[in-house]
This record gives sequence, structure tokens and C-alpha cells, in this order.
Amino acid sequence: MQRVIDLIKTVDRKGVENVVKYLTDSNYAMARCYGHHKYKGGLVDHSLEVYEIMKRDNTQFSEESIIICSLFHDLGKAKLRGWSFEGEHPSRAISILARCGFELTEEEAFAIRYHHRKSVDVITHPYRRALTKADMESTAVWKRKYGKPSKEDVFCGLVSRLL
Repeated sequence: MQRVIDLIKTVDRKGVENVVKYLTDSNYAMARCYGHHKYKGGLVDHSLEVYEIMKRDNTQFSEESIIICSLFHDLGKAKLRGWSFEGEHPSRAISILARCGFELTEEEAFAIRYHHRKSVDVITHPYRRALTKADMESTAVWKRKYGKPSKEDVFCGLVSRLL
């Protein structure tokens, strides 16, 4: 968790301290992912893996955008008493960041909001493509090691290699 906070604190944006407070006050450090990284702290591990993959494969993006997209893409899976948002976790992530006063670029917001959607946009939108690929790679690697991959997981692993 400390590595996540240290990375986020390198981001020079209004609201970053509010996001750090949300992370430390919420269950982020102990949260699990749904179909992968299903252990306490799995969300942190998955987010850091996505960060490492995005950083490795996308030298054309700023470090700041890589940190933001990778570490906040599943932020909506974390919960904080008194904070309630509608929708799936990508939309909740955007809402949490907005409530913290954290401003995303249009590209970052699009990538976070639509990183799970299956459509042509993943090919034409570079930030979304990079985030989706890194997310799918992290998930596929975990499932190959620890779980029985579904047909969809196998497909995602193949697609991540094509992107």
C-alpha cells in the first residue's frame, strides 16, 4: 500500500491529498478483486501490476498518466463508509476522484471509465488500449497461476497479446 501512496504523491494535481486520504480511510488496502487477485490486498497488488505493465509497454505516455490510469482504474472496488455511488466500479472510480477534487484529463477519464467495455474504441483510443491490455495481462497471469481460467479469461489473455 505504501508504494501506491508514494507513487500517487508524485502526481502534481489538485486533489491528490484527498485521494490519498480516501485510500487510507477506505478498505482499499484490504480490498479484493472480483474474479482475480481474490485475497485481502489483491486490489493493491493488481493495481501495481497494471502500473508495471503499462510503464513497461507505454514509454510514449507520461509517468503521471500511467500512475493515474493504472492505480485508479479499479478504485471503485474500494469502499468507504458514508460514500455511496451508483454504477459499476469504473464509473464509481470516476465519481470518487471527482468528489476528491482530483481532475483527470479527458484521455485518463475515458480509459478508466471504459477499460472493461468490449468495443472498437479499445483499438483507436491509446490510453484505453494500454490500460485494457495491462489489466487483462495482469488478470490472465494471476488466473494461470492460481485459478482455473474461464474461456473468457483465455480470450482476454490472447487479446492482450494482440493489443
